[in-house]
Amino acid sequence: MTQPSLNSTFDTSLVDVSSSLHPNLSPQPTFTGSFSSTNTDPSDNGQPSTLQPNPAASCNAPSKPVRYTTTAAAYEEWAETYDTDGNVLQGVDDLELETLLPGFLALIATRPDAEAASKAAGQKLRVVDLGCGTGRNTLKLLSYSWRQATTIVGLDASVAMLDVARRKCASHAWGSNVVEVVLLEHDAMLKPSPPPQALNADAVISTLVLEHLPLSTFFAALQPLIRPGGHVLLTNMHPNMGSSSQAGFVSKNGEKVRGVSWAHGVEETVEAARAAGFELVDKVREARMSREVAGLLGERANKWVGSEVWYGMTMRRT
Repeated sequence: MTQPSLNSTFDTSLVDVSSSLHPNLSPQPTFTGSFSSTNTDPSDNGQPSTLQPNPAASCNAPSKPVRYTTTAAAYEEWAETYDTDGNVLQGVDDLELETLLPGFLALIATRPDAEAASKAAGQKLRVVDLGCGTGRNTLKLLSYSWRQATTIVGLDASVAMLDVARRKCASHAWGSNVVEVVLLEHDAMLKPSPPPQALNADAVISTLVLEHLPLSTFFAALQPLIRPGGHVLLTNMHPNMGSSSQAGFVSKNGEKVRGVSWAHGVEETVEAARAAGFELVDKVREARMSREVAGLLGERANKWVGSEVWYGMTMRRT
């Protein structure tokens, strides 16, 4: 397994619980601390995202002042340091995307119906990165060798994050048949209708974004993005991690800044997907932090050893 790049954005992937990487896992520990992408404070439970409809407030006194804001506002501030703060969950994502994402893209690129339909209509293949952030996974899409002309569309609620993504895409090597990269502002919490450039895509990836939206809002936003028969790769923070943690960072003045988070259960996510017209293509994968992976990711990952930290699924719109 290669060393993950921790200079990356908030987006997809992980370690399958059934993987040989974790043959002997300890039971899930009891957590007394919170997940912060830039800091781990054992006295701070943050704003735990319970399995209730609305996020719950912290009941423990934090060691640093905590400022809660909207998710979009939090990421506006976070953009400057987002790619360099050593986010543990992103590191796990990067490890698993080495195999998970190419498999998903191969599924899309080799589908005869997608290629035939696009060519018949004289259209490009369209792939959307929903919640693209600073472009960590957008760059992976950009690097892929597509079989036909392909447009990549990145959507995010933060203008500052998109600015970083644009700079990275401009200097990144493009794979074969990538003809266009479009990065657009879109806040699914405020704008139910996505930009027209993102409608009816052949494929959508959305990695570590679901945490920030109610299930009904997320799947309502996803429906117009993907055409019938199109495929979706979805990953999210596992509720075992999310119940005592959430995405956030420490600002220059020492404040902990956090947006809004929900700890969605695996089964309720599957049920919401089916209700919205999506069917699973393969089994849901759940990732548990092993000591081996924690050793790769650094000291801050040790608190999660033995706990599920991520889940992911591939879906098809019916």
